[in-house]
Amino acid sequence: MSIKYLISKFKLSFLLLIPATLIVFSACEAEEIIKEVVKEVPVEKIVTEEVIKEVIKEVPKETIVEVTKEVIKEVPKEKIVEKIVKEVEIREVPAGIPSASYQSVLRIGNGGEVQFLDAAKSQSGTDIIFSELLYSRLLQYDPSMMNPKPDIAESWTVSPDGKTYVFKIRDDVTFHNGKPLTAADVEFSWRRCRDEIADKGRCKGELNDVVSYSATGKYEFTVTLTNETPVFLPSMAHWALAIVDKDSVAGQDTKPIGTGSYKFVEQIPGDKLVLEKYDGYFDKEVNRIRPQKVYIVPIKDAQTRMAALKAGEIDLAVDVPYEQISSIATTPGLQLLSQVDGITASYMTVIFNYREGPMADLNARKAVQYAIDPIAINKVIYQGLGVPSCNPILESHWAYLPFACPERNIEKAKEHLALAGYGPNNPLKIKYVPENIAVTQKMATVIQQNLADAGIEMEIVIVDSPTWLDKVWFGVDCTTADWPASRCFNGTHKEFDLGDAWYTREPDPDGLMQSLFRADNDRSGFKGNNGMRYFSEDIEVLFDKGKSTTDRTVRAQAYNDIVDIIVNRDVPIVKLQSMPRYFAANQHIQGGFVSPKGYWNAKDWWWVD
Repeated sequence: MSIKYLISKFKLSFLLLIPATLIVFSACEAEEIIKEVVKEVPVEKIVTEEVIKEVIKEVPKETIVEVTKEVIKEVPKEKIVEKIVKEVEIREVPAGIPSASYQSVLRIGNGGEVQFLDAAKSQSGTDIIFSELLYSRLLQYDPSMMNPKPDIAESWTVSPDGKTYVFKIRDDVTFHNGKPLTAADVEFSWRRCRDEIADKGRCKGELNDVVSYSATGKYEFTVTLTNETPVFLPSMAHWALAIVDKDSVAGQDTKPIGTGSYKFVEQIPGDKLVLEKYDGYFDKEVNRIRPQKVYIVPIKDAQTRMAALKAGEIDLAVDVPYEQISSIATTPGLQLLSQVDGITASYMTVIFNYREGPMADLNARKAVQYAIDPIAINKVIYQGLGVPSCNPILESHWAYLPFACPERNIEKAKEHLALAGYGPNNPLKIKYVPENIAVTQKMATVIQQNLADAGIEMEIVIVDSPTWLDKVWFGVDCTTADWPASRCFNGTHKEFDLGDAWYTREPDPDGLMQSLFRADNDRSGFKGNNGMRYFSEDIEVLFDKGKSTTDRTVRAQAYNDIVDIIVNRDVPIVKLQSMPRYFAANQHIQGGFVSPKGYWNAKDWWWVD
């Protein structure tokens, strides 16, 4: 019986479930269910189901409205203490864990199809788990993503000036086709992803500080940097720097070969992608405690994913919807996987077509910026979770400096519209193309109403993921149609005015922002997350300043200046809020957690039959 059949079988019962927002449990009840961590969540509405016998809240005087099976309590805007999320416990693999059985299969409910089998080309979060299982890099992330661990590089040395790194490559690594890996394969993989794939992937941005690299021995790889920088080593674990075999790379898009713990078997569109444990993987102990096979099952609808997990049809579900957190955390046999210490480098943005059409006008962008209501979006779409802020650097981050975000102001929005030449008799008309994710498509409807309040007419255009990549991210060659000059930039047309991007970055302030805003120049070389095609010489200088020193005071000021330019001067994006990420699993998976980037850490876990 197929997984797809089982999912459809339980769909009707799932639809009968009543959605619930986060439940606040009394201390005595919660202790019986899960270990807790106190998390402060800004909310205005709490929905309490009848099944909860006692709810203890210390809040100001409330207005209570009774409805069927729910009590909606409206409270003044403040922070309510929520006891929901299980504390993340980073555990070493215990001694004596039995080996996974030969029949064991990990079934992952993914947010969609794996789009790119070639990690160097990957642009989507739906590719990350697959990439982590199939490929290796020089290093791998630790739980903080700040202090990387060995992967195929078993050790490294650094020159006194901090500019030269020499990596010692393991001599027992083989590709899935049996070919031994050497330092020459690392050199080939870097050259291919940086020079050939270039701006179509993320590798080029990660190697921005690299002056030269080469295999200086069969198992020695040497890298020279422009200057000492604290961001280089963590970037060596980035998915785009996967090591590939030059003799088989021609088939990487359909039959990928890596050196990771799992090898590719097949991808059946709409059904599953199949991986099988690679017996030649160099870390024999890790291999011993991993399941024999992995099925990555595309389940786009988040509610259907959660139903599949509860029904036992899958073992791991990505991206738990905020309204399902309490349900998952209190379901016997399930566990909520969250981010270590609550640290998230994930955030939601609205992006502009900075180079074409009406959004090339600064005043038009500022009008949209003032019209959008991040607080409303946070409450209506994200259940009050996450922190609404224009600043990618949150207050809890060491690099944060006080920064005043523009508040929603419809009158200022109208003033900027007038400066851009728009008004009641000549309204600004724009197209919003949301990413092919249910939550961002819902968010688009709130933004549509926000902009309507300022007299902006916004059309929402829903497209599939490949079309979204063309229209919003990569663009198409201008010669494919008769586009006017105002809708072409450097030979490329992007068919959108507004879009959204859910960025999942690294926690260092450089990692939080550099791939969004850096470029080689004003015409080309836009980094992997720079779908806006933004460039600023001032920004470039500040990024170089921020990553060329280990002095955190100097670094913090440089990144604060970058935020000021982005928010108050150029406005290539509107950053809406931080996005804490949660995954869910059954008890087959142990030791799992979500990285600050917002993905399951597929390197640190083990399987229990």
